[in-house]
Amino acid sequence: MLFRGIWFCLNFAFAFLATFMGMLIIQNVTGLEASIVVLVILPLVIASMVEGQVFGRRYQVRPSGRLCWLASLRMTAMVTLMALCIIIPRLISDQQDLAELAEIEATGRALAFMLMIAVVWVLLRLGYSIGLATELKGQQFSDK
Repeated sequence: MLFRGIWFCLNFAFAFLATFMGMLIIQNVTGLEASIVVLVILPLVIASMVEGQVFGRRYQVRPSGRLCWLASLRMTAMVTLMALCIIIPRLISDQQDLAELAEIEATGRALAFMLMIAVVWVLLRLGYSIGLATELKGQQFSDK
């Protein structure tokens, strides 16, 4: 098992909420606004790092690069489905957002969507590898 699907979703949701709350606290205390990019990237990387650590702890071996890409592709599919479950009802309920989206050419929407998925895939692969490497390195030090 390359990653635990339900736990990945729960870790992602928890990391998203924790990042959101952290951003609100920082904004209220300092008056500085953090970029929305932080709210998107940080939970992705945290959730995939946790899954990489769990894989390393469980199997104590580094999988091939191909398997890491496969795990991150499956995580990308799950993140995409979660995002669509949030976005589609919002578009249905808010006709103004739907009208604004309709103004963008279909090719442009498709390219933006594919680019977003590609970036998410790479970020998840990066997080998975970092978590895996951290866990395996920690095991090496604890064995000595």
